[in-house]
Amino acid sequence: MLRNKSDARLLDNRLQAIADELNQLNENGVTSFVRQRLDRISPGRESLGNENAMGTSWTKIYTEAGIALLILFAACFNYINLTVARALSRAKEVGVRKINGAKRAHIFAQYVVESVLLSFLALGFAWAVLSFIIRYAPFNDDYEFIPSSFYYNIRFVAWSAVYALFAGLVAGSAPAWMLSAFKPLAVLKNLSTARILGRAGIRKTLIVFQYSLSLVLIIFLFAFFKQFSFMSAADPGFKREHVLVVPLGELDADITAQRLRGISGVKAVGASSANFTKHFSGMAMPVWKTVKDDAINLSYYDADVSFLSLMDFELEAGRGFPEEGGNKERYLLLNGKAAQAFGFAKPEDAVGEELWVNDSTQLQVAGVLKDFNYKGSGQQIEPLAFRSRNDAYTNLYVETAGGDAVGVQQRVEAALTDLHGGHPATVSWLSDVLDQRNSQSATLSLLGFIGFIALVVATLGLLGQVIYAVEVKRKEIAIRKVIGADSFRLVSSLSSGFIKVLFVAGLIAMPIGWLLATLFLQNFPIKANFTLLNLLMCFLFLLATGLFTIVSQTYRAAIAKPVENLRLE
Repeated sequence: MLRNKSDARLLDNRLQAIADELNQLNENGVTSFVRQRLDRISPGRESLGNENAMGTSWTKIYTEAGIALLILFAACFNYINLTVARALSRAKEVGVRKINGAKRAHIFAQYVVESVLLSFLALGFAWAVLSFIIRYAPFNDDYEFIPSSFYYNIRFVAWSAVYALFAGLVAGSAPAWMLSAFKPLAVLKNLSTARILGRAGIRKTLIVFQYSLSLVLIIFLFAFFKQFSFMSAADPGFKREHVLVVPLGELDADITAQRLRGISGVKAVGASSANFTKHFSGMAMPVWKTVKDDAINLSYYDADVSFLSLMDFELEAGRGFPEEGGNKERYLLLNGKAAQAFGFAKPEDAVGEELWVNDSTQLQVAGVLKDFNYKGSGQQIEPLAFRSRNDAYTNLYVETAGGDAVGVQQRVEAALTDLHGGHPATVSWLSDVLDQRNSQSATLSLLGFIGFIALVVATLGLLGQVIYAVEVKRKEIAIRKVIGADSFRLVSSLSSGFIKVLFVAGLIAMPIGWLLATLFLQNFPIKANFTLLNLLMCFLFLLATGLFTIVSQTYRAAIAKPVENLRLE
């Protein structure tokens, strides 16, 4: 922390002097220092990794902002569609106003102001929704998607207002330009012959884009959900059911374990420093066979004999920790990856070997455990060891009989409360901890929220197109009905073009969604089976939504009484 008005270049000079001193002794490289503002750590560049901040990156922010802008522009296009569709009932008003002396600028300003006012109403609604998101944090996971320290301020309100003004101008300018260009004689004589929205191909292309975007999001969301559901249910390689995790805190492991063993419903109790959360909670140490320069940085937990048998770890070679007295540590257990890292061709070759864990301590490999997912199913299994130091245990793992789970938990918590001197104690079920470790409920909620918005926007765009088509063809529908056309034929005729648009969107989006889903699944060592049937299910969901939107409007037009649409002819 620099003093006020201090020149940061003085710090740079001093750091460079320190680096120069170090480099006089350094034969293996060059040391240098780079100064960075504390508030520039996160979001930070990808090269920093954000290890000390656990925050997001600019790449994620730009991606989220890009998706938001895509949805915004799609919504603006929908507003244009719906506004122009409504203009079929307001066009005569425009014609009369022009005959009475209104200039094109007056009509243009009216429609733009209406759009901006609607945009600011939407901004108020968005602030209300954001208040709930800030309070209940549905999208917060390992990091705060919206910081809990966030509060409304002048800068945020001002930029929100500018954003709303921009959206209103973008959405309102195009329909205002088109509608203010109406010629009074044309719209008063026969509006249905006036070309309002231009070429139908452009409109349908935008609808295809909207539905393609929605379908891609739905496919990716489905793959995301299926993968993390699969990971949550995957076998971690150890016992996960009917096991309570008891944090020790200041309690003595032996005394607490002895007390818990006497509780009805408790089968076994083991002690360990393991905490199977989303991030590795153990320690690491350099371990070598003969030459220290060849040391491997090995992650490890501490555990006693009871913990290893209670958790049903599978041995590939050797045995677990032997029952022995004394506090002197003598043995070490490796997992399969660690045995390979030390160059042992087979697990059996590692058993009995001596490994150095510091300059004065050698430990014998008692056995090799089969690899298990100690960091979560979504991460690669890395070399791991178990040590057995009595003073390093932080948790007790309590195996229960599996009957009265609630009763056993209450009895365990009551016993711990007594040991804590009356202070309430909390325990957790290992199965719940593992489900939470693999859960991505916050990210899933966010993707679902974005997918829902994109689908609603696309559906509203399609609704605007259908309403416009029905309004333009209302008299044609009435005449065809008078000469004998039935409702089914009329609905089929009006809907066929829009249904083709949905299939085109599906043909475009399904390969893209499949590619994105496949690339996403490549990030995991174990993958869910995402099949073509899943892809088809996503498309059928989108198709059903589109069909309901189309048919609901075309059927209303088909059953309308012809006299209502022909009485002025």
